Amino acid sequence: WWITQAWKDGILVCAATGNDNRSDGRTHRGLSYPALHPHVIAVGAMNRKDGRWSWSNYGQGLSVVAPGVSIPTTTRAGVDPDEDLLANPGYTQVFSGTSAATPHVAGLAALLISAYPGLQKKPDHIQRIIEESAEELPGYSYTDYSHRRTRNGAIPKGREDHTGFGLIKVMAALDHAAAEAAAGAF
Repeated sequence: WWITQAWKDGILVCAATGNDNRSDGRTHRGLSYPALHPHVIAVGAMNRKDGRWSWSNYGQGLSVVAPGVSIPTTTRAGVDPDEDLLANPGYTQVFSGTSAATPHVAGLAALLISAYPGLQKKPDHIQRIIEESAEELPGYSYTDYSHRRTRNGAIPKGREDHTGFGLIKVMAALDHAAAEAAAGAF
């Protein structure tokens, strides 16, 4: 219930799909909770070669993918708590997975709100902008929606089960938001 309430309150939730290399088939069972919730941007992980990270869960509920391999983290694991953190901060760890990919998407959502305050409390708009500006990746079969049109006459993005709508693209998302702002969409 909390995710639905957050959505109603204008809060966008981004969640990792999980690291079990599972597909959800025609259900959302392959995605970890809360990524399987319909009011969540479900984030999968990409490898360094523009492919799905081999352990990233996937399926119909997947929204987008983001870099998720060897991502630097601010963990202090293994650092002596009595050590002088200014001399040796201990922030040299990296990690991989959908939990490493998800902050990229949350950061993009925050950047969009910062650049376009009219998006504040509009999680549906933010999610759509992120998904529609994602880059379709070579080697994947995206659904052809060329026979459909959106409210403004645009052809909707295709999606596929391994990468969702594709790899997030910051500049494309900002450009997309700028066009929608200029058109008075928010």
